[in-house]
Amino acid sequence: MSNENNQIPNSAQSAEVQNAVASALQAEKKKKKKKKWIILGVVAVVIILIAALSSGGKDDGGKKVESLDSGNAVTDSAKADDTTAAAPSKVEAGNVVTTDKLKISYISCNADYKKYEEYSAPEKGNKVVRAEFKFENVSDSDISLSGFECYADDKKCEAFYGADDNASSTLESVSPGRTLTAVEYFEVPEGAKNIELEYEDDLWGNEKTIFVIK
Repeated sequence: MSNENNQIPNSAQSAEVQNAVASALQAEKKKKKKKKWIILGVVAVVIILIAALSSGGKDDGGKKVESLDSGNAVTDSAKADDTTAAAPSKVEAGNVVTTDKLKISYISCNADYKKYEEYSAPEKGNKVVRAEFKFENVSDSDISLSGFECYADDKKCEAFYGADDNASSTLESVSPGRTLTAVEYFEVPEGAKNIELEYEDDLWGNEKTIFVIK
């Protein structure tokens, strides 16, 4: 009887110890989880602050579009009470787009270009469009230019390489104060009603300018 009576308290003590250990582990898990959420919150705040500082560090106040002939601004979508101008939606030939780094002159466009050899003609049902630009680096460091993308009635089109007056293309680097002329060719459907070129204004692709061909 004495042995049985001794086993009962021992079992109770063992259960109490197990419960205490389980409670301690649970409390430790809660502390770790709470600490994890605090760290994530701090990281999120730091990221938001960095993004805010980056967006507020621009000196240009956005894009500006001017006429090549008069030099007067013809499009400015900035709000009067906003320090950052919204990107111009669409730019016609004969205008200049100026950002904090580049001055892009949209010199001319041809929605039905035909000066190519017969062997390099576009596929049946397609035609070639041509657009000429001049890029001027107005910053104090080298700039790597982006490439154009063409859309005909919102459908992406391929570049055309059979022209006989092909000038220097984009995807090149321009030194501060220097200029580069680029002539772009694309193959589009003959019946396309709207033909536009998209150009990325920065390496992150966050801002684009749309140049209208047709």
